Amino acid sequence: MSTGASVAYRLQQWLFFLSTLVVISLFLSGVSLSMQWQLVILTVLVVLLGLPHGALDPIVAYRHGLWRDGVELARFLAVYLLIAALTLGLWLWASSLTFSLFLLLSVWHFANDWRHQLGLINRLGVALALIVLPSLFHPVDVQTIYSNLVNADDAAGLVTITAQLWPLVLVLLVSSVLQLVRRDIHASLEILFIVLAAMLLPPLVFFMVYFCLQHSPRHLLSIARREKPLTVLTTAAGLTGLTVILGWLSFQLLAGQDWSQTLLQIIFVGLIVLTVPHMILIEMIQRLQSRELSHE
Repeated sequence: MSTGASVAYRLQQWLFFLSTLVVISLFLSGVSLSMQWQLVILTVLVVLLGLPHGALDPIVAYRHGLWRDGVELARFLAVYLLIAALTLGLWLWASSLTFSLFLLLSVWHFANDWRHQLGLINRLGVALALIVLPSLFHPVDVQTIYSNLVNADDAAGLVTITAQLWPLVLVLLVSSVLQLVRRDIHASLEILFIVLAAMLLPPLVFFMVYFCLQHSPRHLLSIARREKPLTVLTTAAGLTGLTVILGWLSFQLLAGQDWSQTLLQIIFVGLIVLTVPHMILIEMIQRLQSRELSHE
């Protein structure tokens, strides 16, 4: 990692620490937000920070040689959208199965946030904590959220199963922090902040803190430091804008039900549909990089 990249990475890390500390302090001081307000704030943050990190996938694909001209770009986008459409179809056919598989894929994907600091098992444990800890400390809230996405019985089952994984998560979290505390104190603090946020914050607020203030900015930063600012801004704004329009049209089509329930469904189903091709792309690129390193 270059000096400039290292400074930018550390700055992002400290901004995450500060913002997480502020949010936790507000909630501990008695501030509370209704589910409706949580959804509104989450929507804004997802549009500003969450969606752009996936919208830059064409740039990521170009940098790694997956397309070089207009025809290849069209082919890449067609495959990307086909995977998204198949994910949506699978969701409409079997939402509980799709959601369960998505949670597993999310653990694998989010584990990449610590791929330079931890081994595979430990970073999977940290990523698993993102799912397990909210279910352990806020089971009613998590079940309410899940019940808006899948049927109530399956939602309750998912919460119960994930919460029961806490001993495994505890062992892996302690192991990860002990490994990191001497060689990367900032990474160990990052894990501790995530654990505290999962314990003390409502699940939706915890999700926006992790996804919108840690995971997405870090991915955006890794791309932005290699590309021209104008390219990054126009690509992110254009594709994010199209996604927002599709989301708004979906909201209008489903406007007959409670607006907060509709918004929650659009946010999370939309993220599931768009995140699956994003995850596949990132996994493919990492495998290509590993293969190139093995041949050097």
